[in-house]
Amino acid sequence: MYRAFLVIGLVLCAVVPRQAHAEVCSLEEGYSAESLLQSKEEAELAQATLRQLKAFEKFIGSRKWEDGKPMSQQMSAEEASEFGKYQKQQEIAVTKQLFESRRERDIQVIRKLAILADKISRYGLEDSVSTDPKSDEMLLASVLFATRELLDVNLRELGEEGGKPCNLATALEDQARDAVVEFSEIENFSEVMTESKRLAKIYETPIDEKKMTATDRETFLSEVKPKLRKAQAIMERSKDLYRLALIERTSKKMLAALRQDQYESPGDQAYMGTTWDRWRKEGRVSEREHQLTGVVNFINTKIPAPIISDWEEIARKK
Repeated sequence: MYRAFLVIGLVLCAVVPRQAHAEVCSLEEGYSAESLLQSKEEAELAQATLRQLKAFEKFIGSRKWEDGKPMSQQMSAEEASEFGKYQKQQEIAVTKQLFESRRERDIQVIRKLAILADKISRYGLEDSVSTDPKSDEMLLASVLFATRELLDVNLRELGEEGGKPCNLATALEDQARDAVVEFSEIENFSEVMTESKRLAKIYETPIDEKKMTATDRETFLSEVKPKLRKAQAIMERSKDLYRLALIERTSKKMLAALRQDQYESPGDQAYMGTTWDRWRKEGRVSEREHQLTGVVNFINTKIPAPIISDWEEIARKK
């Protein structure tokens, strides 16, 4: 444990503490900004889809159709072409709605994961997560712990904030920096580290409390161990938040790639992922970002996008 906190101490030297005059982008401010941006995109898509549906309804109502006979057999070549156009528009709309809904889900889930990471850090796992395996909290906790396994992070990469717009990723990075500052302000932590080093030298690591003298055991249990646990929880929170910031930035880039896919091949779900693969070959997508798509896809399997849930609900009611 001592070596782990020695490394953390070096990280503190690399991560620049927040300046007193720096503007803070809170989690809720960043979430609101991101949600508003996504809502505008989805509203524009909904309006375009509504216009298409109205045009299709007008087309269907433009003439009488014979009952009991397929419409396709009643159409002229011109009408069949027009009908095919409306079908294609609907395919494009459904495909766009799918990945925009996924992005909406990512924003909501990342915010919830950040709140849960903070809760677990401050109050512990048992007091933060329901024991019900089917609860939302347990599901989110499983996602959070899985992201820890899937992605290691280096807090040195956080660096100094400055000049970035307040969005969800910026907010998460700011909260991660705040956790590092909170770590640096733990009372008498340097003395605790010195004492931890002394105890590790005498009793080796991991320290066996049973081998300690009564005095050393009292010091260890009342001073050293609680503060080391607190420090570890704070640094885990910082890593969680920075990890979520990286996931958020990747989610946004994935959305940009999917939109480009639809620009190049509208409505073609088989084409989805083509732009991402091209960007990766061109160096516009890093290997870590590509690795992070696995985390986003993992979230997708555990927590379906709203549109998928809606479709499943409609299917159950049929």
